[in-house]
Amino acid sequence: AVGTGEGVGSITVKSGTSLTLAPGGSLELDAGNVMIGNSALLSAAGGSIKLNALDHSPSLAEAMRILTSTGKRVPAEDIPQYEKDRGNLTVGAGAVVTVAGGVVDDQRTSATAGIQPLVIKGGKMALNASDLTLAPTSMLDVSGGVAISSTGKLAYADAGAISLAAGVDSQSGLAVVGGGLNMTGATLRGFAGVGKNGGSLSLQAPAILINEPADGQVVTTDIAGKLSLAPEFF
Repeated sequence: AVGTGEGVGSITVKSGTSLTLAPGGSLELDAGNVMIGNSALLSAAGGSIKLNALDHSPSLAEAMRILTSTGKRVPAEDIPQYEKDRGNLTVGAGAVVTVAGGVVDDQRTSATAGIQPLVIKGGKMALNASDLTLAPTSMLDVSGGVAISSTGKLAYADAGAISLAAGVDSQSGLAVVGGGLNMTGATLRGFAGVGKNGGSLSLQAPAILINEPADGQVVTTDIAGKLSLAPEFF
């Protein structure tokens, strides 16, 4: 289900693979390139999922992090250049990445009464890359769940948080002159029940423009790495 690629180093979750962690679990994938195949499922109810595609090697990123932390100006010729063959993160068509809270049913008629962990709050999800693509029909979900008591009473929970960052090296924190964020046709979910908080969304891209795209709500201009959002997106 999970393998390593050659050269730049990659992690691929094959199409149709289902990887489900225990409620509250954590998953982190770090590689030069990360590919979540079509119709794959990554699930950690109420937990944490981090996917990082690294444009620079960890050793170089650490050296640059230390250098920049001194407050000294880094000469342009010493700043690592954007590499289009690294730092690519793709969530394929129909793939689902979810940390949505669980549905815990303790009604007497439920087959799972009293045995499910009470993990109903939505978790956290972070995807970082130079080039970050969420394919059409892919889904990211941090919705809050619900607990159903033995008497049928519903107790909802808050949704979690989604962070999408493109055009930056996640280890060194250096901006990458290249890359971009494309999520045309993808679905982001952060629902919550009555009286609870919906999910939060953090977006980072080389440029973000809020306007009126001619076709659809989300458009990325590849050359500039610009993410354009229609007002209806919000």
